[in-house]
Amino acid sequence: MPIAGVVFSGLILHEPLSPSLVVALVLIATGILLVHRSPKWPTFTFPLGRGW
Repeated sequence: MPIAGVVFSGLILHEPLSPSLVVALVLIATGILLVHRSPKWPTFTFPLGRGW
């Protein structure tokens, strides 16, 4: 988990967390949340693998 690694390196090893690094972590977390969220309505999918 790269996000936890960066956070713990700042807490345990006292490495500096620059503002650009914090912005990058927020963007990574937002991307993970967007990928794993459930859609509000079912999406149309092509029937791949069914003889087409």
